[in-house]
Amino acid sequence: MPFLILITLIALSCNETGENPKNISSLTSSTQAIIEDSLDFCNACDDLQESIGGIQGVNKSDSTGIYPIGDCYTNKNFDLIWVPKGDILKFKANKDNLELIAIYDSASKNNYRDFNCYAFEILKTKPKEKYGINGISDYDYVFPSKVKVYKKVEKGWLLMTTKNVNSFEELSRLKVNTIFKID
Repeated sequence: MPFLILITLIALSCNETGENPKNISSLTSSTQAIIEDSLDFCNACDDLQESIGGIQGVNKSDSTGIYPIGDCYTNKNFDLIWVPKGDILKFKANKDNLELIAIYDSASKNNYRDFNCYAFEILKTKPKEKYGINGISDYDYVFPSKVKVYKKVEKGWLLMTTKNVNSFEELSRLKVNTIFKID
């Protein structure tokens, strides 16, 4: 039951990050724009599958463990990742997964005020059948694909970049590079 509460809190907490877009001038360029009337990834999915987990497709040490994540493949196609602001490695130093889950639970109650939310818009196939403990459907990403990467800001979503990816591993590397701010 606490896990179900955590998942609900994650969904509700995506609405505000408290981040001021004026503080992200180092991220903006001629190709980046805050899109105030863009899709609100936190509320656009008919069935956002939320969990806590690592970025798959890269070495565990590269992704530094678990994060609150969301997957949409019903009416829209995107993934969400919430990461702590600042130095991720310092934040996660000497914390095991149970400690991180407790921190994420607490952070969700404060609308992830100290977390950034990233959206990775990528085409996915529709699942053919349901399986697993909770009847969750599996899906596949479509490759090659053009992935749009957004960051939640106060007035909407900042389009950070658009990248072509040819495999699941390239998508995973894009996610890691985004959260660690590696070009």
